[in-house]
Amino acid sequence: MSLCDFSNNLEVHAYIVGILLTLGCIGSLGGSYHNEYETLTSVATFLVVLAWVILYWYGFLKRNRLCILISMVFVAFGIVGVTVIFIFAFVAVIVIGWPGLFLLVLAVICMALQVYQWEVMAQLRESFLNDSMRYVGTVKNLPV
Repeated sequence: MSLCDFSNNLEVHAYIVGILLTLGCIGSLGGSYHNEYETLTSVATFLVVLAWVILYWYGFLKRNRLCILISMVFVAFGIVGVTVIFIFAFVAVIVIGWPGLFLLVLAVICMALQVYQWEVMAQLRESFLNDSMRYVGTVKNLPV
């Protein structure tokens, strides 16, 4: 059961998710690094996020349910990570007051984006399944 129904314009929402993932990939590349370890970690992070973005776009454009499922696993890890950040931000608001509020608001926005991505990917998988099940049991006309 989904929180929102995007079936009327699912393709538009899928493109929006792809653009969000691509911008996140570009954003993971930026930063200033002081030693080789930080540079290596940043490059590894960028490559993992890039693989995730390529996997999503391939799954969406080629209508591959397995690629969308693997992308959903990445999103699930992101949801867990943002939830942990949300808990720490909530504690920061209690301990240090107003300065921790910015982190709390940022965590809520990130969590909303992650849930949005999850919902769109879940509905994409369902629509791909419905499209593939439509042709089960039908005989195709083969040329003679």
